[in-house]
Amino acid sequence: MAGLAAAVDLARAGHRAELVDGAAQAGGRCRSYHDPQLGRTIDNGNHLVLSGNRAVADYLATIGASDR
Repeated sequence: MAGLAAAVDLARAGHRAELVDGAAQAGGRCRSYHDPQLGRTIDNGNHLVLSGNRAVADYLATIGASDR
């Protein structure tokens, strides 16, 4: 998430940003996946967001995701 947030800030400042992630999807450990054995979607990673975390709230507002 830190890399995504940094890229958003750079883009807003008029710079080009290229993200490279070692995983198959963006977001590092913050992801969900479908477990076929359980037949359920599993949340994986540490992505608890508390209401007092202004940095996360500001980032969500910036990318238009405050309601999610």
